[in-house]
This record gives sequence, C-alpha cells and structure tokens, in this order.
Amino acid sequence: MTKIAVCAPATPITREHAEALEQMIAAEFPQ
Repeated sequence: MTKIAVCAPATPITREHAEALEQMIAAEFPQ
C-alpha cells in the first residue's frame, strides 16, 4: 500500500488500479 501511495501521491486510484499497480510492483520487486 505504501509503495502505491509513493508511486501516485496525488492520484485517486480505484481498487482495480491498486491491484494492477500491486502486480506490477510485485513483478519488478519480488519479495
């Protein structure tokens, strides 16, 4: 959640956008 907020600080995002960003972040930064 924090990473998404940092990526889009002033952009209201929907749940679908949040899920898409989470998938992109997970792909680039595997934990």
